[in-house]
Parts: sequence; structure tokens; C-alpha cells
Amino acid sequence: MPALPNFCAPSGQSRSPFISVDSTKNLYLEEIPNERGRMALYSMPGLRVVATLPSGPIRGLYTTGSGRTFAVTSTTLFELFAGWTFLSRGTIPTATGPVSMEDNGFHLFFTSNGQGFAFNLVTPALAVVTPPGLGFGQVGFLNGYLASNDPGTNRFYFSDPLDATTWDALSFYEAESSPDPIQALTSNHHELYLGGTHNTEVWRVTGTSLDPFARLTGVEIVQGTLAPYSWVAADDTVYWLGGSAHGEAPVWMLDGYTPVRISTHALETRMVGMATTTDARGFVARHGGHVWYGLDFPSGGETWLYDRSTQAWTEIPHLLSGGILTNYLSNVHCMAFGEHLWGDRATGVLYIWDPTWHRYGTRERLWERTAPHLRSEGKRVTYQCFELLMQTGVGLDGNETPGQDPQVRLQWSDDGGLSWSMEHWCSAGHIGHTTERVRWHRLGQAYRQRAFRVGGTDPVFIALYGANVEGR
Repeated sequence: MPALPNFCAPSGQSRSPFISVDSTKNLYLEEIPNERGRMALYSMPGLRVVATLPSGPIRGLYTTGSGRTFAVTSTTLFELFAGWTFLSRGTIPTATGPVSMEDNGFHLFFTSNGQGFAFNLVTPALAVVTPPGLGFGQVGFLNGYLASNDPGTNRFYFSDPLDATTWDALSFYEAESSPDPIQALTSNHHELYLGGTHNTEVWRVTGTSLDPFARLTGVEIVQGTLAPYSWVAADDTVYWLGGSAHGEAPVWMLDGYTPVRISTHALETRMVGMATTTDARGFVARHGGHVWYGLDFPSGGETWLYDRSTQAWTEIPHLLSGGILTNYLSNVHCMAFGEHLWGDRATGVLYIWDPTWHRYGTRERLWERTAPHLRSEGKRVTYQCFELLMQTGVGLDGNETPGQDPQVRLQWSDDGGLSWSMEHWCSAGHIGHTTERVRWHRLGQAYRQRAFRVGGTDPVFIALYGANVEGR
């Protein structure tokens, strides 16, 4: 049978589904080894519960340079330990928004709702830090200094060296290239990135105690942001959701000091339809050779993942009862005790990524791939067979149901993705039935175009490497 073109591909639904209905959910793309140009789709790791903190949501996770791990919830700073036990390290005023966290080796410093808090890593004790300006924004660390922007202004303040509790009211600098206020602040590679609404500046440490910071002359990034917590520094770059004086902007990644657009028209179209994107939150995780930048849209109800290795986007929704799709369970992440640690966006539940746990928490993990339209230029086509090329025989061993006989559903649309057929189910094979073929026959007729969609929710490993279609 002829192969279905571009079956293993990123999410790419266009402004009109009649043009493109491409969609990839909870599957990530990877090149097949020694078959250059051929791609496969694998299921995302599951989220397995390891602990539940007494309060939620989990607003921030952080592991210090010495390997100690902390979580900030709506009311409390917790320290986490191996075996996923935890201990309260102090309470904070109730809030639910994101927090920004850094450490200087002696203190863990975090900001919450404009306030600053310093946890002494030796004593231990949690102290409230009085802001030197209007309040604390985001925090970065450079060469012994902590730095934080003053919300609503173009100023950033810096602490005394290796002292998170002392911030002098005269220890500040002002972003110079543009009068727009600093929205985001992050540090990377001994540099401080100040993201305004229209422009971004880069500052460095001078090594002089009387004048410790200086703007990097000759560098001006003419792209700002309206989503402060979309900013994430990782490896040798910075990712963020843009903003400019000319209107909506894409998602950027720095190549040196040059912003490179990494968002697609598909993602940008979805963002336009959201109530707001200013509350977008970014996170980075590395897994299996992939570097993923996640962008969560709390108001938009969606979470997208960009894979730097394949330059591909996928959607990672969470399936609620009634078939409703919403945001990924978490938008905060850190590495802790050799595991990818995630905090629940609504409760105090902590998860780890587990490739052998094929659920999101206790609920099903939906996977789905909608392939491009097959167009017949107005000719009637009778579709005789659709075969999904996937690893079979992946049923669970034991009495767990579902999963013993994992099922795959097939649907199709003949009207440009405006409506879909009823669901048709086929087995992906009981455990050990590795020669099972996932095929559907007698699929009716279409005149202009047809799009196929496959998916499932059984808690098993999914590996897809293509699809074949037979029609006349």
C-alpha cells in the first residue's frame, strides 16, 4: 500500500482546518537511527505521583547548586528530600501566581507577589526581605550578586555580594536603550538579560565592587515581551514569548544575540485566539537527547512543547472527564535526586517523569495524531484500507484494565476537518503479539479530500513510524 505522506510530523494546523488539520498530541518526534529523513513518534513520559504537599498549587521548584531541592506553594516553602519526604521551612503570605527562585550558595532567594524571601541554607531560617524599590520582580544570579527588576520601572536592583538579605536602595541600574519598563529578568552565561516591553538589553559583571554591572555596548535586541514568566534560560540560549511596538510577536530563541523565530504559524494562530498570553509560563526539560522548551498558556487552556533537536512543536494536553482537553498538569519543573520533578498547577501533588508509567497522574494520557489531507482534485476515491505502522504487542501483563488489549481509534474527515466520522477501533496487540497489524478496511468514499486521525488512551507505550493507505 502507498505510504501516507508526512504522517510522522509536528503539530501544524493552519488558520483554516480546510487547508491543514495537522495535529500531534502527547507524542514527540525523533529521527529513526540510520534512516536519515525518516521520523517516528513516541509517547511522552507519564507523570507518576511521588508526594502530596499539604498546600497547593506548586508555584515553583528549585534545586540549589549543592543539590538541595525546594518547592513553593500558595502558603509555604518546603524542602524536599530523597524518598520524597518533605519539611516546611516557613510560611509566606497566601498567593497563587508564579515565583522566581535563585540561590547564592548561602541563601535561597525567591520572589512572590512583589515580596522577597531569603532562606538561610545554614541556619536554617526564612526571612522577609524589604524591597529597595517598589517591589521585587524576577531574580537572577551573577558572580555573587542577586539581581531583581523593580516592577513597572526600568530599574533593576542588586544585593550585597553573597548576601540575599541586604539590598541597598542606591544599588540599582536603569535600562538605557529604551524607556519601556523591564518585564523579565534572567541570567545566563555570566550575563543578565533584561526584557522590556519592546527591547531587550544584555548586562555583564564588571568585576569592580563600586560599579559591578555594565551594559554590553553594541548589543540591542529589538524584541521585548509581554509575558514575563515565559522567559527561560537554558544551556547556551534564552527562550521567550515576544512582544514589540508593532503588535503581537512570535516565540523567540537567541542565537548569540540574534533572536530567531521558533514558533510556527499554527502556534501563532492559536495564540491569537486566546483571551490573553501575558500569563504564559515557560519551562525547560531535557530527556533522551531532547531539549524541550515548554510554553503553558493558563488563560488559553493549552500547553505546547518545542523540541530544539528536531525544531518541532507538539501539544501536551491533559484529558479531563467528558473528553475535555486542558493544560498539562504542571508548568514548573526541576531536576531533583536524578529525576524530572514536576509540581501540580492546582494542588500540592508532586510528580516525576516515568517512561514506564503511561498516565498523567491517575488519569488516562491521551495520544493523538491527525495527518495531512489527502487531496484527490475532485475525483471520487474509494478507501479500501488504512494501516497504522506502530509497535504492537504492547498490552499489559496482568489483570489491569484497560491496557491488556490496547485499542487504537481511527476517524476521518471528508469536509476539511469540520466534522469527523464515528470512532472505529482496532487492537494494538496483547502482550507479546508483536506481529499484530493495526488495519481498518472498507472506509467509504470521499470526493475532494480526506484526513485521517488516530489516537488512544490505553496506558501503554506508543511508537508510531508511519501509515499506509489503499484507495482507488
